[in-house]
Amino acid sequence: MVKLFTACSERTILKVNKLLEGEGYDGPKSIELDLEAEFSSLALDIIGLGVFNYDFGSVTKESPVIKVCLKGFAFQVYRDVGLIVNESV
Repeated sequence: MVKLFTACSERTILKVNKLLEGEGYDGPKSIELDLEAEFSSLALDIIGLGVFNYDFGSVTKESPVIKVCLKGFAFQVYRDVGLIVNESV
């Protein structure tokens, strides 16, 4: 299982390194990453391989599954926070 985590994490590291090289990274330059989406992609790949023996490949390519999950999660958080704020008033 540790090898699975390592392999998936290495794909994420390679992706970030390629982004940095593409920006000509040599010091003060920077890139923007949506870490929530990146870690969700990493988790999807780990769960897919570990549980279902299926490689979603969401780290290496944009995954519509991640987009849908993040939208649903964002809506749920917005709804829950709205309920909390309304109940405290």
